[in-house]
Amino acid sequence: MYSLAQLDFSTLYNCADDNSISCQADNLNEVKTNIEHATDMYINWFHQNRMKANSSKFQSIFLGNVLTDDVTNFSFNVGNANIPLSDNVKLLGVNIDNKLSFNEHITFICRRAAKQLNAMSRLRKVLTQENKMNILNAFSLSNFNYCPVVWHNCGLVCTRKIEKIQEQGLRFVYNDFISPYSELLSRSGKCLLFVGRIRTIAMEAYKIVKKIGTAL
Repeated sequence: MYSLAQLDFSTLYNCADDNSISCQADNLNEVKTNIEHATDMYINWFHQNRMKANSSKFQSIFLGNVLTDDVTNFSFNVGNANIPLSDNVKLLGVNIDNKLSFNEHITFICRRAAKQLNAMSRLRKVLTQENKMNILNAFSLSNFNYCPVVWHNCGLVCTRKIEKIQEQGLRFVYNDFISPYSELLSRSGKCLLFVGRIRTIAMEAYKIVKKIGTAL
């Protein structure tokens, strides 16, 4: 779970040995100044505590509307490292793009889930229906259970791609390539993955309101 430290000009998010810094400002020059200042402070703290920041893993991304600032050649200078802005960064296993469309992330997890389904289909003659369902849940569909609160609003096209994977998986389990998706869902006792994510968001919101399992 993330822990958070607030400075006057930036916020530090920490998860195990992963650290991220954010800053909100009216222009990029202010962002640059604040981020570089904060990063230098944290790196110095590492050195004082006999730790080392790996600058080769540094990455940066800008989220927001740029009206007058040119971000084409924009970069941060931290120590001896030059960190250019990226269109897409990977943070704790989630690909985040500067439009927050999550297209690349959804494409990646759908491709991985599809490969797993293809691998399972080769064993369809030796697996029972129960085996197939267990494997589907544990391997393919589990790809969509990681941080869904973050990427839920990924757009209609991505939402359909995700549902298509579950549909293909259920057709593999039941060896049924004719029945509509709704019937397969009813037979399996499952719901749309979209609905499942809404339920997850509702539960997380409830935990936040009730202060259940949240870091203080």
